[in-house]
Amino acid sequence: MRRIFTDKELNFIQDHYLDMTYQEITDKLNEFNDIKKTNKQVRTKASVMGLSKKKHDYDRRYFEYIDTSEKAYWLGFMFADGYITRKERENGQTTNEVAIELNEKDCSHLQKFNEALGNGSDIKFKIQKDRMIKGVHVRGGHKTVTVRYYSSEMYFDLVDRGVVQNKTYRFEFPKVEEKYFFNFLLGVIDGDGYISGKDYLTVGIVNPNLKFLKYVSNYSYEV
Repeated sequence: MRRIFTDKELNFIQDHYLDMTYQEITDKLNEFNDIKKTNKQVRTKASVMGLSKKKHDYDRRYFEYIDTSEKAYWLGFMFADGYITRKERENGQTTNEVAIELNEKDCSHLQKFNEALGNGSDIKFKIQKDRMIKGVHVRGGHKTVTVRYYSSEMYFDLVDRGVVQNKTYRFEFPKVEEKYFFNFLLGVIDGDGYISGKDYLTVGIVNPNLKFLKYVSNYSYEV
């Protein structure tokens, strides 16, 4: 008799139970072979394996109030290099995701972000495949590191702070108290900025949100 779950599938559940929803895991497992699984079967198997999405506790309301320099920095970095998504599924359930994906060489920085939130998720490594992004072919082969949090509280707190989905085409952006502005700006620069020059250093930000760039420019000149 064939087993419902192969060793490969059990390893997949082990590797992804924290950074994917059970429905996402189920959909992926059903691509592996012709023995189809249900969401309930995957949940039951994960439970038998001793896996629980509540294994790690963390600060789901970390971004509720930006009242420290550290929070201001990570808000800026999240605005620059992170993303949030809200997915409506056919069964009526909603998945809210907060994530940051960086080049493998920046893994230590991602670990600092994860620590700030309470180490509530595992950092995942993967090799990117060739793909199309907005009609442009992007070559794969490079390694990335990703941390994902599935939290409605964190998702909506970030939305309230000005971090939104599809930020390339939106005009919202975060604003913080004056005393935390440069901590926030440093986070943005670390995510979307650059430093160039030898005798005279130039610090710049690459961001499609013109309103945000004007806000930064005007505020910097006022200080």
